[in-house]
Parts: sequence; C-alpha cells; structure tokens
Amino acid sequence: MTDVPTPQRDRHGFTNSQKLALAKDDEFQEWIATDKELDRLYAIPRRTPEDRLGEIGLAFGGRVDLGGVYVDPPTIGAVMILATIGSPYLVGKQEDKTLLDVDVFGHVLAEGREILTAGLTVAAIQADASEWCEEAGVDRQLADVTFSRMLAEAFTALEMLPRKGGDKRCLFDLQWYAWMVSTIAPSVGLTADEVGWGMPLVLAVHYMVAENRRQGAELIPMTPNALIMQRMHVMMAEHCQQKGYE
Repeated sequence: MTDVPTPQRDRHGFTNSQKLALAKDDEFQEWIATDKELDRLYAIPRRTPEDRLGEIGLAFGGRVDLGGVYVDPPTIGAVMILATIGSPYLVGKQEDKTLLDVDVFGHVLAEGREILTAGLTVAAIQADASEWCEEAGVDRQLADVTFSRMLAEAFTALEMLPRKGGDKRCLFDLQWYAWMVSTIAPSVGLTADEVGWGMPLVLAVHYMVAENRRQGAELIPMTPNALIMQRMHVMMAEHCQQKGYE
C-alpha cells in the first residue's frame, strides 16, 4: 500500500491547492472586495514618530490639552464607568453621541473613582456632568474629537493580537476590570487600585499584550500591511474550512 504524501504547507498553514482554489473562487474574491474589516485596515494611516511619541506620552503620565484645560488619559476604571452607563464612545454607535455624552466623558476623566461616591445612578452622573465643557471652558467639538482619539490610541496595541473567529464584543464591565487588573498588578508590582484607577489604559493594554506574548501568542507587527495580511489569512482559513479545500 502506497502512502499518500502530505501536502506541503506554507508558513501560514496553506497548501498550494488551497491558494489556487481560493484564487479561482468568485465567492471568496467577492468577500475580499466587500469586507468592511479589510476596508477599515486599508484606511489606517501610517503611524508617524509623532504618533508613537504621543502614545508614549499618554502611557507615562502625559495629560491631554483641551485648549488650556488638561485632563488625564482614560484608565481601566474610567472606561468601565463609561461603558456601564452606556456612553456611545464605547457602546453603540459614535454617531449617536449627544452634547451631554461629551460632558459625561470629560467629567469621568476629571473625577475618576470619586464619581462612584456621588451617586450610583446614570441620572446622577449625568446631572453632575451637565455643562462640564462650559464650566471647564472647553470647546465641545475639540473635546469630542480628542476623547475619540484618546480611546482609539489606548486600544491600538490590541491590533498586535491575532483575531480569532467568534471573538465576542468586549463589555468593559466589572468582570473585564477584574481580569485586566488581576493580570497586570502582580506582574508590575502595583496594587489593584493603582492599576485600575491610576495606570493609563494605553499602558495597561500594552501590559496585556505582553502577557499574551508570555503565554505564547504570536504577535502581529503594528503596521497596516501586517494587519491586512492577518485578516486575509483569517478569511482564507475560514473559507477553506467552509468549502473543504485541502
């Protein structure tokens, strides 16, 4: 009995016959042409040295200038509060933001954990935050753009982690807070409160990526081309499985 030779696979795990089949598969080519995630990745601007310096600044104590008013970058705890009260910056759609949502974001950044002693209702937090921009002398449009950029910058490092099919949307709730803090605090020698309420989220996310690397995750270089190829490989593997390509 003659053994059937095992197909040779490239470093990404694909055989030549799989790649040829995908190249001829009109359904797969249509998926590539219309995939919104690929569109998002193609639209990512190339990071400049200034971008990277800005990220480092937020990670190590830098504050954000809102036209002469300075606020601290978001922490794990601040994001938990914002998500819990349904801030459109984290839950739902960005286009659903109201003027009050901008005020609430600024108020949460400014007050941090102290908000939890002022009343544990959404209405109470919103009432305290009402007209925060006017009272602080901050242009609301500038604040809105800045807050969105701060959050995007904070989560940029997650692009280095391979995405798995079926990944669920993060809720940024108390369970997420506990997971982040309990993972980071022992590795950096800080207390849970120092990590949850004092450490900038951008640095916390980098620590989580480092922990994934220690656990054996193969990180993706944070360049648009590398992210595009990683997305393509996920799509290729999924389509090969669906069609039975070997």
